Amino acid sequence: MQADSKEIQYTVTNDFMTENPDTCTSVVNANRVKKYHWKGMNEDQKNEILTTMQEQVAENKRKKELEKEAQALWATQEETKRLALVKQTLEKQKKERDMAKSLKETLVAQKAEKIAKWPNYYGDKLPEANKPQS
Repeated sequence: MQADSKEIQYTVTNDFMTENPDTCTSVVNANRVKKYHWKGMNEDQKNEILTTMQEQVAENKRKKELEKEAQALWATQEETKRLALVKQTLEKQKKERDMAKSLKETLVAQKAEKIAKWPNYYGDKLPEANKPQS
């Protein structure tokens, strides 16, 4: 009977039967575990993992916010460039119109000067097409 009670006591308190996680620690390094004898993590290890996961979630959220902010800044910069390009194009078109108008006025004035300076040697009246426009 005493042998049976010792065997029962041994079985109830045995590390293998109680799945004591301390038996999983490697003798070589306390941070390592025996893979063949893994009994699970203790509460500190679980809490450390949960804390790390929460930090990762917060970091990912910060990264997304920074990315969103960077995209907004990029869009603002591109819109500013686009508006500047439109303004520049409009100014160029206005200058080209002004230059064309000025050139036309110069050509009309030069034609009038030519007609006044160079008479028709044939003595005839100038054709209507060669008369200066008013």
